[in-house]
Amino acid sequence: MTKNRQTKLAQREQAILNAARKIVVDGGLLAFRMPDLTKSAEVSVGTLYRHFQSREDVIASLATNSLIVRHTKLVMVMDQFQGALERALVIPMLDFIFNVAHPEAFLIETTCTTSTIWKEVSILQRQQYDAICEKITILMQQVAAGIEGFASDTHYASNADITLGIWGLITGMSFVWFSILDNEFKTPREALNFFRPHLVNFLRGYGPQLDIPSDTIAQLEHHLLDNTEQWLWVLEGNQTDETH
Repeated sequence: MTKNRQTKLAQREQAILNAARKIVVDGGLLAFRMPDLTKSAEVSVGTLYRHFQSREDVIASLATNSLIVRHTKLVMVMDQFQGALERALVIPMLDFIFNVAHPEAFLIETTCTTSTIWKEVSILQRQQYDAICEKITILMQQVAAGIEGFASDTHYASNADITLGIWGLITGMSFVWFSILDNEFKTPREALNFFRPHLVNFLRGYGPQLDIPSDTIAQLEHHLLDNTEQWLWVLEGNQTDETH
């Protein structure tokens, strides 16, 4: 296959995924059906199924793409903040804000945590999904290692437990946030005000050395909020560049 042909196929696949994501954004995951996708993406049924073998395959690909963008943003923050306490605060805050700003991405990603979806997903797509999940896990383990170093009782603060705790806190609070209907119209600052006390209490539970000064938290929040465009993901724009 020529390079030009490969480029065209990649562009068409991305166009299909953009159309699929828009369907989810507009109507939710239940509204997403393959016949609607052919119309929205302006492709034939045959073309659609040459790229994706099933509805679940499209969903898994959407999840993989959003996880790639999520990982890219988290790495950017990790590179800017080297301190263990700073990372323990800023990484979960950014991850939560990403969910708030992109509810369709959060919905798609959490859907892929159920085992039933993978029965209809191609092997290649599963490999790509697992690869980016592994990268995000490693990043969160690095954050957990910093918390582990400050913990007062290492018996209850293994890296695996802290990593799982961080993921559980972000995911759980995201579900709570989305369950409050009027939160759809709230700002990122209001979302952080909602999330911050739970994150701080989570960290304090590991030891007194994790009693972070309020001015440190405020500075990190301001940094995130002042650079919202840098941290978040615009559907129509830089998506293609960052996911391929």
